[in-house]
Amino acid sequence: MHRRFILPALGALLSMAACGPRAHTDPAKVIHARVGAPFTISVRSNQSTGYEWDQVDSAAAAPLELVDSEYRISRASRRALGGGGDQTWTFRPSRAGQAVVTLVHVPPSVAMDDSTGARFHPTAVGDTARFRVVIE
Repeated sequence: MHRRFILPALGALLSMAACGPRAHTDPAKVIHARVGAPFTISVRSNQSTGYEWDQVDSAAAAPLELVDSEYRISRASRRALGGGGDQTWTFRPSRAGQAVVTLVHVPPSVAMDDSTGARFHPTAVGDTARFRVVIE
């Protein structure tokens, strides 16, 4: 009788371990990180609208090295035309201190400088999310 409960529970634990650490999604909560230990920030997104989240380069994010950035369509939206997903960024802290990761929700009309790949951000563009990071 116990086997019916143990095997599904074990499967759930293994699947959670395979996914890695959970992503930080709430800008109101401080992220506590360790030097050299990667962490992930994730925001809801729907690239089919033309809007996307961009990281604003700033000195406030200097102690963080960008390891990866990707857009993933959620399972629930995979079969839906125009379905949304999540934009994620993985960072590795290089030294102790504090950092701020600023993300801006950019409309398709924001110009891209073809020579440098840099975006020209007007002073007020869509939503902004600021994640505060304390690195030990």
